[in-house]
Amino acid sequence: MPKVYHNVSLDYLKAFVVVLVVFLHSILAYPSWAFFNVNSFLNSSAPIVDPVRCEFIDFTPSLLNGFFMALLFFISGLFVYQNLLTKGLVAFALTRLKRLGIPFAFALVFVMPIAFYPSFLMSGSSENFIFFWFSWSWTSGPAWFLSMLLILNFYAIILFRLRLFSGFFVSNSIVSNPLIFFLVLVFASCLVYFPLMYFYGPFQWSSLGPLIIGQTSRLLLYLVYFSAGLLLGRAGLGSTFLLDSGVFLRRSFVWFIGSAFLGFIYLASLKIVPINITVPWSPPSFWWINALIFCFYSAILLMSSLLLSFIFFSRRVDLFDHLSANSFGIYILHYPFVTWAQFFLLPFSLPACLKFLIVFSLAFFFSWWTSSLIRLSPRARYLLGG
Repeated sequence: MPKVYHNVSLDYLKAFVVVLVVFLHSILAYPSWAFFNVNSFLNSSAPIVDPVRCEFIDFTPSLLNGFFMALLFFISGLFVYQNLLTKGLVAFALTRLKRLGIPFAFALVFVMPIAFYPSFLMSGSSENFIFFWFSWSWTSGPAWFLSMLLILNFYAIILFRLRLFSGFFVSNSIVSNPLIFFLVLVFASCLVYFPLMYFYGPFQWSSLGPLIIGQTSRLLLYLVYFSAGLLLGRAGLGSTFLLDSGVFLRRSFVWFIGSAFLGFIYLASLKIVPINITVPWSPPSFWWINALIFCFYSAILLMSSLLLSFIFFSRRVDLFDHLSANSFGIYILHYPFVTWAQFFLLPFSLPACLKFLIVFSLAFFFSWWTSSLIRLSPRARYLLGG
């Protein structure tokens, strides 16, 4: 049985990624390419789109969305195997249902209608919120992550129940050598991402009624990253490059330089292979270049993010502990604060970048504060997975 590790760096990294999620959603109202569909607000690029735009931030969403959700699925998979061993199948399944299923239901039924109501008003409707709530004309929004993570946890349960984990052979060189792990991750990502990217493009989302499953082209990619976390957890983190490799830290500058280089190449690929989000997907010439660079970019940003967390988050800080404890709640609660702040700022003639900073500051502060209040109640905290 692998030794159980609770690493503060990984806790803080997960919290930092949630901050980036709030950052991304705050910025989506202001890129020059954003569009709002008055006839079907759910088919807009974002719930709120401001007429004031800023070309300077056009590529920021692509850079962020290109890696941080895969990173979240990877971190989420790291401790699943250890929890299965210690809790057993039934207890683990019930815990996952409580920690993911209840917050997802709470977000879907109560949080997301509040978040999407200003978008409904922006489409020209004047009906009150009660009418909107009973019409059920919203989606699960960012809560899709919770539902997909729950599905992946049950995928891990099936593997464990069929004793397939014991049949996994993971070469020591893969789990202990960060370069080999990186190359294997890129190879596996390409295998699953290329076919879905070709048929569905990068912007189509899979859904079941109001339940968003995830970006279609990335569904299997997220499975790969979650499985990568599972395999490292199966090997025992103490024997992997995560917690037992000085080489990973000593060569951190190589990973950082590689990340900057691939980030530049990824941006260049978006210009060389332009993809129009307003028209139905048709694979452009050399689409595979964008897909290949995306797979490299996602993987190397994962490695660099882990390194940054080990370097800067090596010691406990009270403020970061509080943020980490509330990060799950911030993820669930932030979207209404984002959309309403964007909605109220529509009439003001302010620069787009200033509006974005105001939205981000308000959404981050109030979602953190609200999460803290809810977590004070032992009963209510279950709504946030506590």
